Amino acid sequence: MHHEAAQQIIHWGRYAFERGLITACSGNMSIRLDGDAFAITATGASLGTLTAHDVVECSIDPACPTKGEANGKRPSMETDMHRRLLRKLPEATAVFHASPLYTTLVACTSLEIPLNVIPEEMAYISRVVRVPYRHAGSRELAELVESSLEINELGLLENHGMIAAARTMAEAVRIAETFEFLAQLVCQARAASLELKVLPDEVRTDFLRHLREMRAAAATRTMPADPATRHLLRSPM
Repeated sequence: MHHEAAQQIIHWGRYAFERGLITACSGNMSIRLDGDAFAITATGASLGTLTAHDVVECSIDPACPTKGEANGKRPSMETDMHRRLLRKLPEATAVFHASPLYTTLVACTSLEIPLNVIPEEMAYISRVVRVPYRHAGSRELAELVESSLEINELGLLENHGMIAAARTMAEAVRIAETFEFLAQLVCQARAASLELKVLPDEVRTDFLRHLREMRAAAATRTMPADPATRHLLRSPM
């Protein structure tokens, strides 16, 4: 097991728990390791109180044994879903699955969440994909997620929660956190009978071009970027 990967999972698990993206023992995280392996949280572990013993090493090849089981820990019941995404998306190094409150509320309804509403959503989430309900931990769910999801997209798992694959765990958690804020914004606007202004697609395209130009300019200057927009420059888009 790579110590750095375990520490990243511990850090971001605690962060997600403290930000309200995780409740009880729900949710799981995985990080790609060197070679044909990945680290994933153990079944029944709370992401808010993880230790290195709660992180299990698995092979991307499902035929290979799980190394962590010798320590009495079994990998998450959603391991197959993580494995399939990491195998499909070689540029992804992290997968985050959780059931945040407003995201799960949306997943349990037919409510459509509009994109092109706020800069963070346009920067961090390339697309939202609804995945039909299949039982948690089932091969059917894992296969649907694998066939539906690409990197930097949010998979909205019906009557379940969300999943995202990204280049880093920070980006995967940011996708979840951004969508959770957007879902809360939409739900509260509807409750107050307020109509949100949705920007046209050409504005989104122009905003992403603007971000690319800002990143290029920031890379060539010696002065640090404005703290108010620095987080957007780390956008994967």
